[in-house]
This record gives sequence, C-alpha cells and structure tokens, in this order.
Amino acid sequence: MPQIYSFDVFDTLLTRLVIEPSDIFKICGDRAGHCGWINLLPETSREVRILTEQRSRLFYRGGEVGLDGLYRDWE
Repeated sequence: MPQIYSFDVFDTLLTRLVIEPSDIFKICGDRAGHCGWINLLPETSREVRILTEQRSRLFYRGGEVGLDGLYRDWE
C-alpha cells in the first residue's frame, strides 16, 4: 500500500496577511464588490459569510461544509 503524506501548510509554508483568518472574507468581499459580483460592503460581506458558515454547519454531517454547500446556502 502506498504511503500518504499530509501537511498543514497554512502559517508555515503559506502565510496570510490578516490577523484573524475570517478577515480574509472582508478582502474577498471588497474584491467581489469591485468586480460587480455582490452588492455588499466588505464588512457586511464578511459578517454574512461567517453567519452563513455557522448556519450551514448545522445541516452537514460532522459539521463540515464544503465551499459548494456554503455558497449554495448563501443564495
């Protein structure tokens, strides 16, 4: 059987430019607004994303929801 190696690369090989991980949602919301994909303020987009994930986790086995499920629930 082949061996499988798994690595947690965040904050070791990849670094984020925000203090709180959820702050990236504000940056994404800002960029999505500039592209015309959403019509929300960046902070509102961040709050909606966090609340949607919390709500979605209630309905998924093990509490883990993928991005496809998360954005489907956002609509």
